[in-house]
Amino acid sequence: MATIELTQPDALSEIEREVLSLYARGLSRAEIAQHTGLSANTIGHYLTTAKDKLHARSLAHAVFILSRSN
Repeated sequence: MATIELTQPDALSEIEREVLSLYARGLSRAEIAQHTGLSANTIGHYLTTAKDKLHARSLAHAVFILSRSN
């Protein structure tokens, strides 16, 4: 059975990856919420979940990890 490395961006759900990518482009939580049709609180949840799954120290670190995967 294959083991998923949680520090890899592949561990992110599609929406977590999208939200983190939009955040990386400089959009605020409110702007991401408007773009996706989700609430700003939900966007905050997805950003935190993505950061935790990537074992990142900060959102900036999570963005760095995501950028290295592309």
